[in-house]
Amino acid sequence: MNLFSGSEFNIQNSKQSYFIQLADFVAGTLGYIFDESKKSPSSIKFQELLAPKIASLDFFPNDYSFKELLDTNVDEDFDPKIASVCHQRIKTFLETEKGKDQQKMDQINLLKLLLLFQRANIKNRYISTREIFSHLNPSRHEVLKQEYFRSKVIGNLRDQGILIASGRNGYKIPSSSKDLDNFINLGKRIVLPMLNRITEAREAIKLAASNELDILDKDAFAELKKLIDK
Repeated sequence: MNLFSGSEFNIQNSKQSYFIQLADFVAGTLGYIFDESKKSPSSIKFQELLAPKIASLDFFPNDYSFKELLDTNVDEDFDPKIASVCHQRIKTFLETEKGKDQQKMDQINLLKLLLLFQRANIKNRYISTREIFSHLNPSRHEVLKQEYFRSKVIGNLRDQGILIASGRNGYKIPSSSKDLDNFINLGKRIVLPMLNRITEAREAIKLAASNELDILDKDAFAELKKLIDK
């Protein structure tokens, strides 16, 4: 929220100003020092060359701690136990993953975006898929596809134990039991009808085949069969 505070701006073509070209050159070099996707053995040398010319560096977004989130939160539904678990899992993921491929980079960028919005929005609102895409697409060669985002980004993160709440209004980091209820209810509306349809189809075939054919009697469906039988 304070990235641009205290600054004045005007727009000018970089071709008309050596100062803008110099700023662009320095900023680009900083990218090769701090951006994990651009780091190289030369990064240390770049940092040594720039060090005498730079008075200070401000990082945005800040590496907010859970205590900072706890102290500044004003959401009446906030549950510190739920929020703490979700925050720690995301923090561990961001500290261990380096974004070696596009899928990992998308996951890292999404989690950083969710962390930023968790603090930038007082009521910790949900972020729509369209809004998320508008932030993630500029750093990609191809625009995100809905199916890829749901399965390879959101779905895969959840498979790894990252808790992401979702609802009709988008996604967010859970910070209350209400957030988790919304996620479970959304899943229930999808999972239970599908299980009922599979059960109906199974029973219809068993009845027609005098109970001699079970469409779930295959190794690939073993877990599903076990779940339905229970």
